[in-house]
Amino acid sequence: MSEPVTTSTATAYVFTAGLLTLLPGVDPGVVIGAFTGSLLFIISDDSSGHWRKASLFIISFLGGLLCAQWAANLLSLALPSTIAVNPAMASIIAAASVVRLLQKLTSEPDTLLDFIRSFRGKK
Repeated sequence: MSEPVTTSTATAYVFTAGLLTLLPGVDPGVVIGAFTGSLLFIISDDSSGHWRKASLFIISFLGGLLCAQWAANLLSLALPSTIAVNPAMASIIAAASVVRLLQKLTSEPDTLLDFIRSFRGKK
């Protein structure tokens, strides 16, 4: 059985994530959390093709970076107030779920349109 990711590919991913933690204004915990969530998504994804997996990894990683604070706020609403939610932990959840959510929304466009129309009061 062949390995799903070669050693050089894994090294390149980890090196890139490490470089992103050095950028000013970027929380290193969020970068590492988004990287971890993206890896969890790719491991659980059953699609074939290396280019597809690489593109889904990038989308998941960017989603984890961009949605970390939003996911932390959403988790803090769902959990008791005594539990503090760290954006780094929320970025793992955001990265692992953002692509699945987008795939679900785009697989049923009529349901999505009905949902949007319900906010406007029109059907």
